[in-house]
Amino acid sequence: MVRLGPVTAELIYCPSEATAFVVVAALPDVLKVSNIQMAMFTRLEPPTKAIQFSFDGELVNAAEGDTVAAALLAHGVERFRTTPVTGAPRQPHCMIGNCFDCMVEIDGVANCQACLVIAKPGMNVTHQDGPGEMELL
Repeated sequence: MVRLGPVTAELIYCPSEATAFVVVAALPDVLKVSNIQMAMFTRLEPPTKAIQFSFDGELVNAAEGDTVAAALLAHGVERFRTTPVTGAPRQPHCMIGNCFDCMVEIDGVANCQACLVIAKPGMNVTHQDGPGEMELL
Protein backbone atom coordinates (compact mmCIF):
# COMPACT_ATOMS: atom_id res chain seq x y z
CA MET A 1 0.00 0.00 0.00
CA VAL A 2 1.34 3.46 -0.94
CA ARG A 3 0.05 6.84 0.16
CA LEU A 4 0.34 9.59 -2.46
CA GLY A 5 -0.70 12.82 -0.70
CA PRO A 6 -4.47 12.56 -0.12
CA VAL A 7 -4.72 9.31 -2.11
CA THR A 8 -4.00 5.75 -1.02
CA ALA A 9 -3.17 3.15 -3.67
CA GLU A 10 -2.77 -0.59 -3.26
CA LEU A 11 -1.60 -3.15 -5.82
CA ILE A 12 -3.70 -6.31 -5.69
CA TYR A 13 -2.64 -9.45 -7.56
CA CYS A 14 -5.33 -11.83 -8.80
CA PRO A 15 -3.66 -15.26 -9.37
CA SER A 16 -6.62 -16.77 -11.22
CA GLU A 17 -6.49 -13.97 -13.80
CA ALA A 18 -2.67 -13.55 -13.66
CA THR A 19 -3.37 -9.83 -13.48
CA ALA A 20 -2.56 -7.04 -11.07
CA PHE A 21 -5.02 -4.28 -10.24
CA VAL A 22 -4.37 -0.89 -8.64
CA VAL A 23 -7.04 0.16 -6.16
CA VAL A 24 -7.10 3.88 -5.41
CA ALA A 25 -9.05 5.52 -2.59
CA ALA A 26 -9.21 9.22 -1.70
CA LEU A 27 -9.07 10.28 1.93
CA PRO A 28 -12.01 12.28 3.36
CA ASP A 29 -12.10 16.00 2.53
CA VAL A 30 -11.71 16.75 6.25
CA LEU A 31 -8.06 15.72 6.03
CA LYS A 32 -7.46 17.90 2.96
CA VAL A 33 -8.29 21.12 4.82
CA SER A 34 -6.02 20.43 7.77
CA ASN A 35 -2.90 22.57 8.07
CA ILE A 36 -0.66 19.50 8.45
CA GLN A 37 1.83 19.20 5.61
CA MET A 38 2.61 15.69 4.36
CA ALA A 39 5.35 14.71 1.98
CA MET A 40 3.90 13.69 -1.37
CA PHE A 41 5.20 10.12 -0.89
CA THR A 42 5.28 8.65 2.60
CA ARG A 43 5.94 5.14 3.84
CA LEU A 44 3.04 3.55 5.64
CA GLU A 45 5.36 1.23 7.55
CA PRO A 46 9.07 1.49 8.34
CA PRO A 47 11.30 -0.72 6.17
CA THR A 48 12.18 -4.11 7.66
CA LYS A 49 15.69 -3.96 6.20
CA ALA A 50 17.01 -0.43 5.81
CA ILE A 51 20.02 0.74 3.84
CA GLN A 52 21.62 4.18 3.45
CA PHE A 53 23.08 6.05 0.49
CA SER A 54 23.84 9.71 -0.11
CA PHE A 55 22.07 12.20 -2.34
CA ASP A 56 23.84 15.52 -2.86
CA GLY A 57 25.83 14.84 0.32
CA GLU A 58 22.79 14.06 2.50
CA LEU A 59 22.15 10.56 3.88
CA VAL A 60 18.99 8.90 2.55
CA ASN A 61 17.33 5.90 4.23
CA ALA A 62 15.85 3.32 1.87
CA ALA A 63 14.21 -0.04 2.18
CA GLU A 64 16.14 -2.96 0.74
CA GLY A 65 14.83 -3.42 -2.82
CA ASP A 66 13.73 0.21 -3.31
CA THR A 67 14.67 1.90 -6.53
CA VAL A 68 16.76 5.04 -6.14
CA ALA A 69 13.76 7.09 -7.34
CA ALA A 70 11.36 5.55 -4.80
CA ALA A 71 13.81 6.14 -1.96
CA LEU A 72 14.44 9.76 -2.99
CA LEU A 73 10.72 10.49 -3.34
CA ALA A 74 10.04 8.95 0.08
CA HIS A 75 12.86 11.13 1.44
CA GLY A 76 11.15 14.24 0.05
CA VAL A 77 13.57 15.11 -2.78
CA GLU A 78 11.91 17.59 -5.13
CA ARG A 79 14.57 17.91 -7.86
CA PHE A 80 16.30 15.00 -9.55
CA ARG A 81 17.55 16.89 -12.58
CA THR A 82 17.18 20.15 -14.46
CA THR A 83 16.30 20.52 -18.12
CA PRO A 84 19.11 21.43 -20.55
CA VAL A 85 17.33 24.42 -22.12
CA THR A 86 15.46 26.24 -19.33
CA GLY A 87 16.95 24.70 -16.20
CA ALA A 88 13.49 23.76 -14.93
CA PRO A 89 13.52 21.17 -12.11
CA ARG A 90 12.24 17.66 -12.83
CA GLN A 91 11.08 14.66 -10.78
CA PRO A 92 10.19 11.15 -11.92
CA HIS A 93 7.08 11.00 -14.05
CA CYS A 94 6.42 7.43 -15.20
CA MET A 95 8.51 5.34 -12.75
CA ILE A 96 8.91 2.60 -15.41
CA GLY A 97 11.79 3.89 -17.55
CA ASN A 98 9.75 5.39 -20.41
CA CYS A 99 10.52 9.04 -19.70
CA PHE A 100 13.82 10.59 -18.67
CA ASP A 101 12.73 12.92 -15.88
CA CYS A 102 14.44 10.85 -13.16
CA MET A 103 17.98 11.14 -14.58
CA VAL A 104 20.64 11.39 -11.87
CA GLU A 105 24.34 10.77 -11.54
CA ILE A 106 25.17 7.57 -9.65
CA ASP A 107 28.74 6.92 -8.46
CA GLY A 108 30.08 9.31 -11.10
CA VAL A 109 28.05 7.90 -14.01
CA ALA A 110 25.66 10.45 -15.55
CA ASN A 111 22.30 9.82 -17.22
CA CYS A 112 21.15 7.00 -14.92
CA GLN A 113 17.40 6.51 -14.72
CA ALA A 114 16.77 6.44 -10.97
CA CYS A 115 13.50 4.53 -11.39
CA LEU A 116 15.35 1.55 -12.89
CA VAL A 117 18.31 1.34 -10.48
CA ILE A 118 17.98 -0.57 -7.19
CA ALA A 119 19.42 1.42 -4.28
CA LYS A 120 22.58 -0.08 -2.79
CA PRO A 121 24.28 0.79 0.51
CA GLY A 122 26.90 3.50 0.13
CA MET A 123 25.85 4.73 -3.33
CA ASN A 124 26.73 8.33 -4.07
CA VAL A 125 23.85 9.89 -6.00
CA THR A 126 23.71 13.51 -7.17
CA HIS A 127 21.12 15.52 -9.07
CA GLN A 128 21.91 16.10 -12.73
CA ASP A 129 22.08 19.55 -14.29
CA GLY A 130 21.22 19.64 -17.97
CA PRO A 131 22.23 16.77 -20.23
CA GLY A 132 24.96 15.39 -17.96
CA GLU A 133 28.46 14.48 -19.01
CA MET A 134 28.75 11.60 -21.44
CA GLU A 135 31.97 9.77 -22.14
CA LEU A 136 32.40 8.77 -25.76
CA LEU A 137 34.06 5.42 -26.40
